[in-house]
Amino acid sequence: MDKKGAQFLLYKRLHDAFDGWSLDVYGETLREKNHWEVKNGRDAITLYLVNKHHWTVDYCRTLSEDALRLVLAEDLKDWSIPAELQEVSDPFSKFLKENPVARLNKTAPITKSK
Repeated sequence: MDKKGAQFLLYKRLHDAFDGWSLDVYGETLREKNHWEVKNGRDAITLYLVNKHHWTVDYCRTLSEDALRLVLAEDLKDWSIPAELQEVSDPFSKFLKENPVARLNKTAPITKSK
């Protein structure tokens, strides 16, 4: 693997991890807002989807993170990381914005030109 390919994979993994973390935080927000006594944010998302779409728990648990982001797109568009967690997320958000990853186009540049 060359340096550019390795860099792309690293940035993609970091981006995916940040996306997963923000989805977990969204679930925790739902759990706290609704006073649900569920184990974690992912279970809160499952409960939310069961209530909203009448899907089964088993079906909701089969959804990938990308699929969850798609079905929650409308809900997530007006949501942001809570202010008290901005200090945690800001360094990662900044890094990812400065080092964008083209999810579908692996030939896109992944670093800015100087």
